[in-house]
Amino acid sequence: MSTNHNRIRVADLETNQPNKILKTNQNGELEFSDATNLQVESYNALDCTTEGKTLDARQGKVLKDMIDNKTVNLASDAETQINTSVSEDSKVVSRSKLFNWWQWVRSQTQTISGMWNFTNKVTFAPGTKDTPSLVIPHGTLTTYGQNGSLERDQNGNLYHTANFYRWRILDSRDTQNFTSTTWRYKEPIEVSFYGSSSSGTGRNLTLPVEALGSTAVAQYVFKTIDLYQPNFYNNSSMTPPKSITFEVLLNGNNCKFTKDESVKLYSINVTDVMSPSFFRNHEIPLILQYNTFKFPERNYDSHGNILSEKYKEYYITSKRDNSGIQFSEAEFSLTYMITANFEDEWNQFWQNAEWESRFNNYSSQILKL
Repeated sequence: MSTNHNRIRVADLETNQPNKILKTNQNGELEFSDATNLQVESYNALDCTTEGKTLDARQGKVLKDMIDNKTVNLASDAETQINTSVSEDSKVVSRSKLFNWWQWVRSQTQTISGMWNFTNKVTFAPGTKDTPSLVIPHGTLTTYGQNGSLERDQNGNLYHTANFYRWRILDSRDTQNFTSTTWRYKEPIEVSFYGSSSSGTGRNLTLPVEALGSTAVAQYVFKTIDLYQPNFYNNSSMTPPKSITFEVLLNGNNCKFTKDESVKLYSINVTDVMSPSFFRNHEIPLILQYNTFKFPERNYDSHGNILSEKYKEYYITSKRDNSGIQFSEAEFSLTYMITANFEDEWNQFWQNAEWESRFNNYSSQILKL
């Protein structure tokens, strides 16, 4: 054998040397060696994770025994399909098949018999015309209310529990048993007049549609608590006004009361303008029938006596074309107003006092009966 250039000549390879193999020697040269004289690298191929390793006979036998002696059956692809034609068994499936199974389970209608606790949140799908977002069936209330719970009794009434007390949730079935407030102004209203000639000043409040337009036919009560101060400040050496009028008006923003844009609900006429301040509360019934509005217009004195009461009935019409409109389409506002009435209306003789009066409304609300 020639070792020139670490190469083997073709003629050397054609030499008849049975049971020989080629391998490199310590000098990196190729030479023939006995096939039984091999140096085996010591490793366990079953533990290897890199390519290029082979199993010897012993390791192959270990692998075969592991497969033959497995304690579970591996499922075939056909046996992992999710359908009713595959019979129940105990075969092992892959993680991919488990994920597909979970995706399938999530898409099915399920009845959960165990208690599930959600530590983050639960989001329901929007309801449709066929399927509600959440259904709480009729049942028996728990013996003791649990904070945060929602329950429905056998009659369909809903309850919630807070601070260990159970409270029934009211619905439209209860409106006939309770007086409901359709509108309430939450802050005091103050109107001030200051001047020496006959004039008025006011404060407007816009009413929401549901204040008077929640139903086509309804009976309401307009309730107020007022403080009247006819003589808040004056120059006593001059001529005071002959009267101070406090009044509350209902205005049509996009409508009219037959032909009027405003109607007076009530007024207080104070002729003793030097009188001290006084409180009064008022209740005005309001009857609504489709586009008909009925109420008593009342005028009081400073002692709360009714000086006059007139029955009023109006048709609610559109400002645009005078056609009738429903209360649910109408827009209204209130005006709290003070008017000073001097004998010399325009103070032509410069004898009128500089006068200040105040109108404080502490509460205004509309109750639906």
